Amino acid sequence: MHDGLFELVFDGRLLPGRDAAEVKASLAELFKAQPAQIEALFSGGEKVIKRSLDYPGALRYASALKQAGALSRIRPMDAPAPAPAVAAAEAAPVPVAAKAEGLSLAAPGVDLLEGMAKAAPPPPPDTSALSVAAPGADLLEGVVKAPPPPPPDVSGISLAAAGTELLEGVVKAPPPPPPDTSGLSVAAPGADLSDGQEKLPVAVPDISHLSLDESRP
Repeated sequence: MHDGLFELVFDGRLLPGRDAAEVKASLAELFKAQPAQIEALFSGGEKVIKRSLDYPGALRYASALKQAGALSRIRPMDAPAPAPAVAAAEAAPVPVAAKAEGLSLAAPGVDLLEGMAKAAPPPPPDTSALSVAAPGADLLEGVVKAPPPPPPDVSGISLAAAGTELLEGVVKAPPPPPPDTSGLSVAAPGADLSDGQEKLPVAVPDISHLSLDESRP
């Protein structure tokens, strides 16, 4: 928030690349002032262009000067003016042109750009060739549409009767040969399948040092 009142000051600075003569002519047209009065603004030091402005109003004034090519500064009215850089400048006589006689302050809200040539707005687009179609109208009527792709060629395809072997005449892979069981035989029921094979001995643990405790019920 920018509260309080402000003033707009100008010290003769210009926007980079702007010609001083053109800027002075623009300021003379902006303020409706004589060339001598505008020259006084460029005589050195800060000149108060407008006082007792609210912040938005000060911004509008600063924008108008910037469009003319001049750089201004907004400061609160209670801020002290900067001390001059050179003490000798204080004793220097003020040129006659620096008195800026004939200048006046515009009232708050006055359009400082009044009378200045403004850029013309762009022309509206030409819609004379456009029209609104009725609801439901085909917007693509008359537009050349891409033809649909041709259907696939099925002239070499036919349907077989139900139950027909579709793989008839097709060479099938031979089934794998059966396993060789010539060395196998079926034992009689109850036969010992381990007959003739060497049996592993069963190790019997030595329990001779063990005894039953008869005192226990």
